[in-house]
Amino acid sequence: MHSKTSLFNKEIFKQDFRAVGWVSIIYFLGLFFLVPLPLFMDLNTAGPLTSAVESDGGLFGPMFAFELQAVFLLILPVLMAVFLFRYLQTKDASDFAHSLPISRGRLLHHHLLSGVVLLLIPILVNYFILVVTASMMDVSGYFTMGNAAYWLAIFSVVSILLFMTGVFVGTLTGLSAVHAVITYILLLFPAGMYLLFSYYLDMTINGFSGVIAQEETIHYLSPITDVLTADASGGDISYLPLSQVSLWLYAAAAVVFYGLSYFIYQRRALETATKAVTVSALQPVFKFGVTFCTALLGGMYFGLSLASYGWMVFGWVLGGTFGYTAALMLLEKTWRVGNIRFIKNGLVYTVGAGAALALLPLCWQGYESYIPDHQDVVKAYISEGYGEYEQYQRDGTPIPYITSGEGIESVLNVHEALVEYSDPMEKGEDYFFINYELENGRKVQRQYQTDDPRIEAARQVVYETEEGRTLQYPVLTLDDEQVKSIDLQPNGQGSPQTITGAEKISGLLMALKEDLRSQSYEEMVHPTGMYSWLSFRVESETGDRLPNPFETMVYEGYEKTTSWLKKEGLYKEFMVGPEDIAQAEVFEWPDEPLSEEYPRLIYNRLLEQDVEPLAVESDDKIAPLLHGSHDQDEGAYIVALYYDDSNKEHNEILTFSKENAPDFIRQHFE
Repeated sequence: MHSKTSLFNKEIFKQDFRAVGWVSIIYFLGLFFLVPLPLFMDLNTAGPLTSAVESDGGLFGPMFAFELQAVFLLILPVLMAVFLFRYLQTKDASDFAHSLPISRGRLLHHHLLSGVVLLLIPILVNYFILVVTASMMDVSGYFTMGNAAYWLAIFSVVSILLFMTGVFVGTLTGLSAVHAVITYILLLFPAGMYLLFSYYLDMTINGFSGVIAQEETIHYLSPITDVLTADASGGDISYLPLSQVSLWLYAAAAVVFYGLSYFIYQRRALETATKAVTVSALQPVFKFGVTFCTALLGGMYFGLSLASYGWMVFGWVLGGTFGYTAALMLLEKTWRVGNIRFIKNGLVYTVGAGAALALLPLCWQGYESYIPDHQDVVKAYISEGYGEYEQYQRDGTPIPYITSGEGIESVLNVHEALVEYSDPMEKGEDYFFINYELENGRKVQRQYQTDDPRIEAARQVVYETEEGRTLQYPVLTLDDEQVKSIDLQPNGQGSPQTITGAEKISGLLMALKEDLRSQSYEEMVHPTGMYSWLSFRVESETGDRLPNPFETMVYEGYEKTTSWLKKEGLYKEFMVGPEDIAQAEVFEWPDEPLSEEYPRLIYNRLLEQDVEPLAVESDDKIAPLLHGSHDQDEGAYIVALYYDDSNKEHNEILTFSKENAPDFIRQHFE
């Protein structure tokens, strides 16, 4: 009778369980203490007061500490691969394993099956506990079955992907010490390279913003960033972390890594068990890759720190040399690599990496000079930075686009001036973010940073249009019916108050709009005098309250608004007066040039230098000091106004030119 050999060797599985079963046990306990146990503890009380599914993301929310769940998810599958395939990095163990009467393919499949089973069992058992609990008790306030099924899918797919990535790296390296490190480097490689390239292009390509590129794309480029940046904002699948598309892509990537692992494992030489890179054909790729990345990192560090193309090139050379040396020492497993061959090859790799980096910006020349045609632009948006635009998107509030032909033309003129008069390496204090929506549905976004005064005239035209004013003052877009209440937030010692009632809301809003529409460009960008805040509580057309209120500052020069406040008896409580200021200090603007230009930074420097100020305490002298300018980058005097003698951190910083300064200040310093 012929003997039958089973395709499944239980002895290998037993050995695998003895070697890595502890990883599976830790995985189970970690998930159990973070998911089912908090559920049992809370069910033992009176029950949930709010719906975790609707408000907290169900099993992905704070009650179940998804951030800690992610730690187990991202670490334990990699540890499983490292310890399960550790025999590949030890010569004796590798020789013994491959001397067994079993083919390499079957041996690999046995270990892969062991790893996958030991990873999935903890997830499935915890899911089974949740299902049983849901069948016995009402858990609708915590999670839905769809929510739990999606939790199962995410943990299963990502665990297998990370495990297969670790297996693939294990077939490529013969050093246990670097197995896990290289696995995470590979998992983060697309996101890391995208991050480095975006910063590099930010320094070399005018109008390109690394921040925008990262905000909109980087978290999709790695399962690690995808998990760690997950926004669990609701229980419906469309709001859960990791989209269904991402899960399918990760599953496909796991299959690819399986195929590569099988291909390399079948051809891996046993004598490479202690080498850093077991495939000799990949060693030059490894050396160039490390050299290129460190050169890019070095150039980015020195370029950003010193804003100089020369220093950026120095960073390329220094970073490339360091990277090549480190890669060679790792491959040779010795620090004694300094010889003529090392110098010659190092120059080749470093120069090659530097040449690739120098040529890269040439591919983006059309990006720098591109300005859309007027007839192609449907609407445009311009602001002082991408953050404001992103805030509109995050809050769900309407973006104040410019749609008129005159307004779009003025934005295009600003764009043309920025292309001509700005340089990506010369960082200024003024930020410009421009977003176009084109007829074909495409977006064009640019961000610039410059101090060139030639931009000012073009920007003035934008902000003096009606639509341009709404960019500065979004409150101009509000109708009386949208506003449910107005909060008065005094900047001085007064008490906050709330205005309700259609008649009062309409009167204050009308007065404020008249003042805002009458502001000159200079008054818009460099307001004068003390201010307090108005916050408008607004409801959308569907009746939902918008996430953040519309806010605006009210200055003393707003005649219509201050008249309305006086008529209603709110002026003295709301606006800042001399009686709200405990003390003022006046400093002379320093003659020597400082790296700081903002008045507050200069004020802080003067305090550090123990410069003696002019102290002012009487109300009759404090009153004229309340009419200074905000945010001026030049002047003759800096005034610090303190609301409380005991807390000088609570202050306002204003500036005066010699012509506008009160007489007693000029007399004192002259």
